[in-house]
Amino acid sequence: MAHSHLQRMLREGMELAEVQQDSDGDYPLRHGTAVYYLSVGPGGHMVKIWSNVVLGLKGTAPVLREINATNERLMHCRMFLSGTTLQIEAFLPIQPLVPGYLTAVCHELGETANSVGQLMAAVHGGSIAFDDELEAADD
Repeated sequence: MAHSHLQRMLREGMELAEVQQDSDGDYPLRHGTAVYYLSVGPGGHMVKIWSNVVLGLKGTAPVLREINATNERLMHCRMFLSGTTLQIEAFLPIQPLVPGYLTAVCHELGETANSVGQLMAAVHGGSIAFDDELEAADD
């Protein structure tokens, strides 16, 4: 029931013709240079929306300041450094989920992963999911 409800919310809220599950059972979506996933939690009561924003990022003081500044602007999700991976995530209960709210949270998370990911990788190093998007814009 949780998967079918989430699929319907994604189709309606994001106006998708179909929603594809990956081999892990997650729902991957792309936003610019970023990819994020929706994962139904154990028991089917919660959905985790998450992205590995930048891989190979060192936790220097300037990086941590940028993460804190980003978190001050976010309404629905939180960004953090786990080892050398910059991550962003949000958790939502599935049962009362409506398309508009799911779309708003996905947009905030995807837009943040895209813009902050590009900035952090360019200034502090590391890699983002789709560098090809940046190369195409330079052409």
